[in-house]
Amino acid sequence: MQPGPRTDSALEAVQPAAQLYETGRLAEALRSCREILKSDPDNVHALHLHGLVAYKCGELQPAMESLEKALRLGHSDEAMLNNLGEMYRGLGRLADAEACYRKALDLDPNYAEAGANLGVLLVASGRMEPSAENYLRLGLTLEKLRGRGEAEPVYRRALSLEPDSPKEHHELGLVLERLGRLEDAVARLQTALALDPAFFEACHNLGNILVRLERFEDAEQSYRSALALRPDSAITMFALSLVLLLRGDYAAGLPLYESRFTGSDRDNDTVRALIAKLSDVDAWKGESLAGKTLLVWTEQGFGDSLMGLRYLRLLKGRGVGRLLVYCEPGLVRLIQMMDCADEVISKADPVPLGSFERHCPLMSLPLLFDTRLETIPREVPYLRIPSALRQKWADRLAAVPPPRVGLVWAGGKMLRSDPVRSRSVGLKGLSPVVRISGASFVSLQKAEGAEQLKQSPWKIHDWMEECTDFLDTAALVEELDLVISVDTSVAHLAGALGKPVWMLNRFESEWRWQLDREDSPWYPTMRIFRQSAAGDWSAPVERSAAALREYVARRQPRFWLKRLFAS
Repeated sequence: MQPGPRTDSALEAVQPAAQLYETGRLAEALRSCREILKSDPDNVHALHLHGLVAYKCGELQPAMESLEKALRLGHSDEAMLNNLGEMYRGLGRLADAEACYRKALDLDPNYAEAGANLGVLLVASGRMEPSAENYLRLGLTLEKLRGRGEAEPVYRRALSLEPDSPKEHHELGLVLERLGRLEDAVARLQTALALDPAFFEACHNLGNILVRLERFEDAEQSYRSALALRPDSAITMFALSLVLLLRGDYAAGLPLYESRFTGSDRDNDTVRALIAKLSDVDAWKGESLAGKTLLVWTEQGFGDSLMGLRYLRLLKGRGVGRLLVYCEPGLVRLIQMMDCADEVISKADPVPLGSFERHCPLMSLPLLFDTRLETIPREVPYLRIPSALRQKWADRLAAVPPPRVGLVWAGGKMLRSDPVRSRSVGLKGLSPVVRISGASFVSLQKAEGAEQLKQSPWKIHDWMEECTDFLDTAALVEELDLVISVDTSVAHLAGALGKPVWMLNRFESEWRWQLDREDSPWYPTMRIFRQSAAGDWSAPVERSAAALREYVARRQPRFWLKRLFAS
């Protein structure tokens, strides 16, 4: 809410009512506004807020009267004008509504809400200038403000005005993709490319949709067509690398995967800043390291880092003089225990410039070691727990009867394009697993998602507040019999420790887990339970519950006795 022509005290008087409104306590906010207006009937801020609250409460006439009075008193707030316009439009007073929207845009030409409302009004009255560009602009605004469903007919109107425009077909295709109508989206983008074979964005985005449809060969061809048009496109190189790696083509995929620093939509501004600091140091490209000091630095999520740590022990075979590892604080002690690095430096400290001759991001090591599916370093465990820490957790869990099953039900958001945290099943979603009798359950959930334990009706042991880093967590995992986890760092940790781990994998998956495999080329002790449809955890959870039921039964003496006598 913008201050009007009255004094600051008039605005301050409205703040308690505004807080009630913002927290959804509308009835209280309405009463508060009316109390203010009794003592100060010309308080434009109270009039504006009263109009908003009354409108939300279904009291259209009082709402409109309040906003009109605020206008007469000289309050020219673009949001208020837009709101008043909406009220006029609801009453069919379209000329008054249009005037309000235009006044709001006079105050702020970039005010998207008023622009969208004016556009919708002009379309409804048949007065929108019949230009595909106008409809396209309106569609983009509506999609941003009100969702894709309201934008689609506007895009279709743009297309009807220019049916041979590849741009309109492309934009409508992207809307259809976001609506989940993937086959229709493919048809639109293919039409755009038929009209303009050199349309780079259509080639790239067609590849993205084909990936979602699991038409990977077609997606590869689409990305390659895009690269033929724009060979330096990092975003297309990265997208193609993921398709190739997902299909197990490491020879072609790993070189393209180097485009991840500029082509990925990971939140990696910190990584870019580190790369800038290292710009005066040569990156290691696989040449001899004899007598040289190499800095290996972590670059992605914890899971990626835990997966990549297996390569550290191979670096001594390349003759490296000294090996420094620059990593997140939570990994420092764990890497120190590997006895591979001469020094492990926390990223809480500055990068030690001047103390090394070469540097290398950790996830470039698979490329530099010429990794193929059949040559992945698979020996586990490659992490080590100190005996004193192992004994601590052995004592702590001594009273917990086996089999002890660790649980992780939520993964964090890694991509800007992943707003719904698709790697999370939720503790309630694991209920078919947790209800199984005969097993003891231990939480391995840290940070976001851990609060779900408070509402849990099941007995789940939780010591994660005592786990201050990954070495602590690794020591706890070491005392478990099995880990059941979504695709998150603990799944990698358990695999690196050589513990049996069952991973619940989302439909979209990641390149390292490949396609249609129940095992992992990276972790010999992993079993994968995959979604059969995007967002639907029921199938993998039910299958893992059935497997756990059998796992528990096999560990019971009666089971073996029955098998013995049956034979």
